[in-house]
Amino acid sequence: MKVRWISIAPVLLTGFLIMTVCMGCSKDALKPEATGPVSTDPEAPGLPPVASMQFNFGLFDAQTAVGMPLEEAEFSAASESRWNWFNAAIRVAILNLVVAEVVVPPSVAFFAALHTIPSYIGDNTFMWVYTWFENPHHEIEIRLRGTLLDDEIDWEMQISDDQANPPLDQATWFSGRSHIVEDRGYWILNNLENGEAAPAIRIDWKVEAEDQKELSLEVIEAGNEIFGDTLSYLQEGVIVTVAFYDASENVTADMTWNEETGAGSLQAPDYNGGERACWDENLIDAECPADDPS
Repeated sequence: MKVRWISIAPVLLTGFLIMTVCMGCSKDALKPEATGPVSTDPEAPGLPPVASMQFNFGLFDAQTAVGMPLEEAEFSAASESRWNWFNAAIRVAILNLVVAEVVVPPSVAFFAALHTIPSYIGDNTFMWVYTWFENPHHEIEIRLRGTLLDDEIDWEMQISDDQANPPLDQATWFSGRSHIVEDRGYWILNNLENGEAAPAIRIDWKVEAEDQKELSLEVIEAGNEIFGDTLSYLQEGVIVTVAFYDASENVTADMTWNEETGAGSLQAPDYNGGERACWDENLIDAECPADDPS
């Protein structure tokens, strides 16, 4: 059988010529030329954690805890000795009215920004523009601004709402500042009832994880009947501690509970002689353990 040989001389010569040409070229010469201007816009900042506005009072949702509305829970408390938990639940229900009315709506609207891509508008500022539906028949236009500072970010959420009374046109719902590296900052939530932004609530926050956070809420609206009241919320894993300061009475009540077991305790000047009162995992009144809180 004949073997067909192919001369490799032309191939070697071609390769040598290519190497010679390329040795005279710089690395940059081999790169494709830019087809447009290079962007100098800063990178969009990450949004602060939604948990910075979230107070979780789930244990004291009477419908969940004892399977009945809070109005009926008093009868259960009397028949099954749940007075300690019930007293704490009433106090939390009052606190939750403030949170539900002032804090929850803007926090839900803020959460929607997570699904929106921001645009750079200059001056180190990014804007998230989207529509938030308070209900199926009520839409609100949201404009969230984030301005980069040295090591912090200034935030401002403006809303436009034709159905508000009076109508709102880019009214500032809340503002605040967050730290770029550390998950901490503050919010100022405004009362928009009269069509003007009146500072109503300040929340100072530090969030290391969803179950590791510290929030401090203060009523700062002048003329409000609960002006000066504060609510401190500390979550460390499954343990939650809430302290409420009533400025008008100059008294503080605190509650601690375990989110997994449901056991907890309450201490208030006007209950149980000011001594700590506890309940077990079934929300039944119990002796307080030596290592309380919960």
